[in-house]
Amino acid sequence: MHLLIGTLLGLIGFGCVLIYVAWLCLGEYRVWFMRNPRLVMSFEVFGYIAEIGGPGYLAALLFTAGSVMVLSGLYASLSLVFHLLS
Repeated sequence: MHLLIGTLLGLIGFGCVLIYVAWLCLGEYRVWFMRNPRLVMSFEVFGYIAEIGGPGYLAALLFTAGSVMVLSGLYASLSLVFHLLS
């Protein structure tokens, strides 16, 4: 039982970390863009040519993965609580 609760808390915690890292990536991307927009746009064009995407795609992917992990952990936690109470 303790292992299950620890796993769920770890899932929620790691999801929150991914969302925080995505937020930091978007903040840094904004700083770089305000400092030198031409450099950032050149890097994005290179990313599209190499088919790896730009830095915004990394942030979106991290945010999506983190959100799915947090929501899955919360759903499983609530399901466990309702199962134990019934």
